[in-house]
Amino acid sequence: MKPSNCADCGQRVVNLNKAIADWAPKAATTESPITVVDCWTGFDTASMTGDGVHPNAKGNDAMVKCWYDPLARVIRDSA
Repeated sequence: MKPSNCADCGQRVVNLNKAIADWAPKAATTESPITVVDCWTGFDTASMTGDGVHPNAKGNDAMVKCWYDPLARVIRDSA
């Protein structure tokens, strides 16, 4: 995401996320839907990681908040 030895890693995340968002609607089907979840927007690598990559407690909390609603919706919809 943004380690000290990789100045362009943050932009790589942005590029990958855009590619996923472009690809997902084309690959999703009724039988195999794809849900894209953006956990990058609002994620602060300075305060939410210890090394610019691996989430710390604050980063884990942010990811839980990011994933909870979409994951709960998929589980509810599949029941």
